[in-house]
Amino acid sequence: MPVIDSYLNFLGQLLLSIVCIGTMLFYVKQVKKAVIAFEEKSKAENEK
Repeated sequence: MPVIDSYLNFLGQLLLSIVCIGTMLFYVKQVKKAVIAFEEKSKAENEK
């Protein structure tokens, strides 16, 4: 059983890290979108 336990443990850690990295990348993309939108908005206001 210890072999199966360690295998499942490793699999769980791998899955968890993939989910965490995916979530982080999603939030980084969202922040970039928000920053770009904010910069465009402030440029439009400065041109007025």
